[in-house]
Amino acid sequence: ETHGEEDMTEKIPSAMITKNFIDCYEAFIFRQFGNVRDCAEKFFSLPSLTIHACRIMYPRVFYLGLISFWIGRETNDKVWIARGADFKVLMEELAVLASTWNFQNKTYLLQAEEQFSARNFDDAEKL
Repeated sequence: ETHGEEDMTEKIPSAMITKNFIDCYEAFIFRQFGNVRDCAEKFFSLPSLTIHACRIMYPRVFYLGLISFWIGRETNDKVWIARGADFKVLMEELAVLASTWNFQNKTYLLQAEEQFSARNFDDAEKL
């Protein structure tokens, strides 16, 4: 019996996480707000493995932080802003524990996004 792509990704948690992240990323890059929101909601509805998968994949930390802040701003939803803040903290940890050179600029951008989301435009601009 043959299985389609959807069948396989639903049976393999890491494949589901990867597929949903890629869908989120593509929708974000092409500024498709409705799609990014739907993909992100689906991503965060995956098993609790999701956040642990983000810890080991720093691009996920960065982009899901940006996505969360964007959704939070557009929907005025504090849950999404809090998710963005959580990813910002993870990126700050990476900047301290791993490679300052590699993660500091991403940390600044997530910090600026957090300030922008809080309507602190002057503070966001300084970062």
